[in-house]
Amino acid sequence: MDAGIAAIGGALVGAVAALGTAALATWAQRANAQATVRSEHQKELRHPRREAYGRLIPVGMQLAERAAGDFIWIEDAARSDALELKGPIDESWLEISLLGPPLVTSSATEVHRHAHVVFDHLWQLESYMQSTGRDDEDLVDRLSTELGESSAKLRDAVLAFSRTAQIALEATGLEQH
Repeated sequence: MDAGIAAIGGALVGAVAALGTAALATWAQRANAQATVRSEHQKELRHPRREAYGRLIPVGMQLAERAAGDFIWIEDAARSDALELKGPIDESWLEISLLGPPLVTSSATEVHRHAHVVFDHLWQLESYMQSTGRDDEDLVDRLSTELGESSAKLRDAVLAFSRTAQIALEATGLEQH
């Protein structure tokens, strides 16, 4: 009888060990599958994000450089070219706000906000240049100062966005889990 109980006990211990091993193997496979799915999801997001981020950076820098340049005061075409960047900036910002992630969207919103301040100053300058009496030195000094300051802030916002976008693109999706 003792041998029978020992055999049954041994079989139970073996069965429990086998169940534990099977459960552990199942858990490990599930964790591996989840990591693979998260990694693939990040890869699928990375490409459209990289493209969207890559569109905002150059147009933001172009606007900052053009608005700060001397030609903006001399040539109508320079002002027109700078103002035409509104569409690409708005489109890039909208796309990024849909693609995320939230930190990048927030940084892109700063670029968008500073770009619109630059556009406001450019429209004021354009209005002044189209007016018949161009003798308001105070307005010219104010516009020059504001355009220079807003262009510098836009450039800084674009550089900050670039750093934020780079960090987001380097993320693998496994860091949070």
